[in-house]
Amino acid sequence: MPASVPEVPLFPLRLTLVAALVLLTVAPGLAAPATMAPMPGMPKASPTPAKTMAPMPGMTAKPSAAPTMAPMPGMTTAPAVPPASPTPASMPGMNMNGVRGTSMSAMDMSSTTDLADPMSQAGSGTSWVPKSTQIFGWMRQGARDMQMTHGAIFPRYVSSGSLRGDRRADAPNWLMFMGTHAISASSQFGYTAMVSADALTENQSGYPLLFQSGETAHGAPLHDHQHPHDLFAELAVDYSARVGKAASAYLYLGYPGEPALGPPAFMHRRIAYDMPEAPIGHHWQDASHIQFGVATVGFAPSSRVKIEASTFTGREPNEIRTNFDPIHLDSYSQRVSWNPNDNSAAEVSYAYIKSPDVTSPLVDQHRLVASLLLNKPLGVNHNWYTGFIVGQNVETGGTRTSSYLAETDYQAGRNTVFARVEIGTRTAHDLVIPGAPADTVYTVGSYSIGGVRDLTRNSSAANIGIGAQLTLGSKDVGLNPYYGSGTPVGYQVFFRIRPPDMAHTLGSMAGMSGMQH
Repeated sequence: MPASVPEVPLFPLRLTLVAALVLLTVAPGLAAPATMAPMPGMPKASPTPAKTMAPMPGMTAKPSAAPTMAPMPGMTTAPAVPPASPTPASMPGMNMNGVRGTSMSAMDMSSTTDLADPMSQAGSGTSWVPKSTQIFGWMRQGARDMQMTHGAIFPRYVSSGSLRGDRRADAPNWLMFMGTHAISASSQFGYTAMVSADALTENQSGYPLLFQSGETAHGAPLHDHQHPHDLFAELAVDYSARVGKAASAYLYLGYPGEPALGPPAFMHRRIAYDMPEAPIGHHWQDASHIQFGVATVGFAPSSRVKIEASTFTGREPNEIRTNFDPIHLDSYSQRVSWNPNDNSAAEVSYAYIKSPDVTSPLVDQHRLVASLLLNKPLGVNHNWYTGFIVGQNVETGGTRTSSYLAETDYQAGRNTVFARVEIGTRTAHDLVIPGAPADTVYTVGSYSIGGVRDLTRNSSAANIGIGAQLTLGSKDVGLNPYYGSGTPVGYQVFFRIRPPDMAHTLGSMAGMSGMQH
C-alpha cells in the first residue's frame, strides 16, 4: 500500500531553526578578525629605526634609499623602514603547496592527520581529496596551534516515491571541529570531533532514501531509508612526524573513528556541500566512517603517495545513536592512496569486516573499494568536482553485491548544479523482501539532478542557499510487487546552510591550495 503522509513533527523543525540560528550567530566569531587600517592622525607603532649618519641640511637620509626632502612644517617624519629580516624557517603546521620544509611566505595549513600534508588535501578520517578542493569553514591560526570548524545543515521537504517510499520534513546535518598543535619542528598532535544531530532532526528510521539499506531501527533491518548518524561520529587523535627528508608517518586512534577503507565519506566530498543525501551505495563504499574503535598507521614517502593499515571494530553502530558501542578490534583494512597532481585523488582499499550486521551475526564481509576524485578550479567562484567510486561486498557463503557511482558538482558564481548516478545489486536480505531467499540478488539504480542558488555570500558568517533535486529510480521487475511498476520519482526542496568558502576569507594568502576559485 502507498505510504501515508506522516504528520510533520514540530520538534525537528524547531531544532532546525535553533541550529541555524546558532550557526549563523556563532560562526562570525570563529573567523579571525580583520585588522583595521589606522584612522588619519592616529599614531602607528613602528620599530626603532637603525642609527644613521646625521642628514645634511634640508635632507633626510634612509639606509639604502635616495635622499628625500625634509618634511614641510606641521608634517611628521615617517620612521625609517628597517631592513627586511630573513624569511623565517617553516613552522610545524605550515607547508608550501605540499613541498616539505619551505617557508611560511606562501602557506597551507597542515592536515590534522599528517603535518606534511596540506589541510585542503585532508578528507574524512585519514583519507585524501584533491589538494585543490574548496574548503568551507572558519579557521583560527596561532603560533603553534590551528583550529578549523566546518559542517552543513539542510532543512528540507523530501519525498522518495514508489509504494515503499516515504515523505517528510527533516534536516540532515553534521558539524566538525579539528585542530593541530605543533610539538616540535618535525612533529605534530592532531585531533578531530565530528557530531551530528540526526538523532533529533530525523526519526529512528532515518530519512527517506529509496533502495538504501544498512543498520537497524526498532530491532529490524532498515530499508529505503538512510539511518541517522550517531551523535558522536568521530572522536579521534593523531600523532604525525617527519621521517627523514621527504617522508612522514602517523598514528591515528578513533573512538569512534574511520579506518583506512574507501574514499572520503560522502559528507566530506565536495558535492556534500550542495546535495543533501547519502549515496545508496553507502554500505558498499564509505559506511565505515563511524566504527567504535579504530587504530591506523600510515607512511607517506611523499605528499603524493601513502600506504595505510587499520584494525577496527567490524560491527556497525547500533540503533542507539547517543551511546558508545563496545570496542572489538576484530577487523582490518589496507589502503593505498595516490594524488598524481593537485586536482586528483585516487585510492584502492580492501577490508575484512567481522560480523558487520547485527541481524546476521555469523556473516562476515570482504570489501574492495576503488575511487577517483577530480577537482578543477576554473577561476574566481567557479569550480568543477567529479567523483567515481566502485565498491564490492563478498559475504560468507559467497554472495557478491556491487555498487557503482558517478557524481559531479559545478559551481559558477552563486549558482551550482549537481548530479549523481548510481547502479548496483542488492540482496533480498538488504531490501527486506518477504518470502524471497535472503541471497536473491536484484539490480537497482538511482539518478539524481539538482541545483542550488546562493542567497547570501558572507565571507565570515554561515551562508544560505535554496535548492531542489529530482531523483528517478530503476529496478528489476521482480521488485514490482513491493515498489510498484513504472519508474519511481522522488523530489526534494531544501535550504542549504554552510560556512563560507575560505577562498573569500583567505584568498589574499598567496599560494594557498584550493583558495583560487
